[in-house]
Amino acid sequence: MVVGFNVIMYSGNKLSILVLFISLAAKVSSQQGRIIPSSDFFAAFSSNFPQNRFFNFEPITFRPFPSFGRRASPAPGIPATRARPTQRRCSRHQQRRGLCGRTLAAAATPPPFRQRQSENVEQLRNAIKVFINNDHEMIPNLLQLVFHTCIGGCDGCINEEEPANRGLRGTYAAVRQFWEPHASLLTLADTIVLMASEAIKISMEMEEGSETVNVPFTSGRRTCQDPDNYHRELVFPHGDKTDDVAQLVAEFGLSRKQAIALLGAHSVGRCRLENSGFAGRWDNTELILDNHYYKSLVGTDWKSTLVSGQHQWNATESDDSRMMLNSDLALLKDFTMANNQPSCSNSKSCRDSSDASQVKIYARNGEEWRRDFIQAFLKMVNKGL
Repeated sequence: MVVGFNVIMYSGNKLSILVLFISLAAKVSSQQGRIIPSSDFFAAFSSNFPQNRFFNFEPITFRPFPSFGRRASPAPGIPATRARPTQRRCSRHQQRRGLCGRTLAAAATPPPFRQRQSENVEQLRNAIKVFINNDHEMIPNLLQLVFHTCIGGCDGCINEEEPANRGLRGTYAAVRQFWEPHASLLTLADTIVLMASEAIKISMEMEEGSETVNVPFTSGRRTCQDPDNYHRELVFPHGDKTDDVAQLVAEFGLSRKQAIALLGAHSVGRCRLENSGFAGRWDNTELILDNHYYKSLVGTDWKSTLVSGQHQWNATESDDSRMMLNSDLALLKDFTMANNQPSCSNSKSCRDSSDASQVKIYARNGEEWRRDFIQAFLKMVNKGL
């Protein structure tokens, strides 16, 4: 075994020095055939560098390898290595941000960019409130728009040639016209989500006795490359289907309970023949986002009806214009469709579905539904952020 030396290098290549050191150690060890004391190795090494121009050697005492995490004590007469200061150094990034020497509370202050972003959101939010309050009919349209732009990712764009988007063309044009003067504040994709969030808040707070509603907003969505030429083919839920819940679960990563809650958006708006081929409203509070959708679903007798060749469920009372799509009634009742006809022609003759218990809970407890709906909505619009 060769003992170590404290080598002070004035010039030269570190790798070359190491190779010479090891080579010389091997040469001397093979010649002597024994463990080389410090003094012998020092003499042998010095003889190879008689002028000693580049190195200064100081023998040190060999000690066993120290345990990890502890420094070996230096040999007597050799000063100990100066300990590194325990004070944390200030990085260049911290210097540029002005965080050096500040307290923890001060350092937690949002950086300028986030402050500006927050100010942008508040500025746009105020403009959106005016926009919606000038025309509450925009509430259901904005909810449908955000849902359709989030199918396949919330990119702020719709394929206007898609039949499912037929009724959204005017809304989309109005939203883009609103957004253009504010384009420097948020992307179009972010703006649509923010507008829908405000629509939810305004609509829920319109319910009598409602408390203040909070719908958190997070920015960061990218708008599609060319909104004017967006031809992406996507699969949208359709009223003819009997299990929209499964598609919502797969598309947005929702639980089945969250998907049932999200369908409560049908509490606002109505179906129009010229847009979807269906006709009627889901409940009697078309502009208020509440749990009346579930109350209407549970508390009404529904009969099978054909409208313009498409099947829907109408309230049995002749003066009642409420209706339900197959996907709506399938939340409460278990039935199948064949040749555009249901396996039961009246909701009373259909047995309850596996989701009926949750529908009845939401019909009884509007506060629970409201909480679950907002959580489901946020999960939908924040997917991918």
